[in-house]
Amino acid sequence: MKGLEPSTFTLATCSSPPPNTCSDNDLAISETPPDSKNDSAQNASVELASITAAWPSLPETIRARILGIVEGATAAGSGS
Repeated sequence: MKGLEPSTFTLATCSSPPPNTCSDNDLAISETPPDSKNDSAQNASVELASITAAWPSLPETIRARILGIVEGATAAGSGS
């Protein structure tokens, strides 16, 4: 027959891929990736804790001003 070629595949010529040489250490994921967002979140938590601790001793006018600043910043950030 014209146009057909004999098969060249045999199990003798078939090679398997090399074994996976990847170790578990190569796939390790860092528990805490270096990230500036993580640092700023920790700093914000410390700052918020200091405000929370001082809140009961702050005069009412100071508390009202702090709340006004937060509400204004929140409204400005949301586009309202």
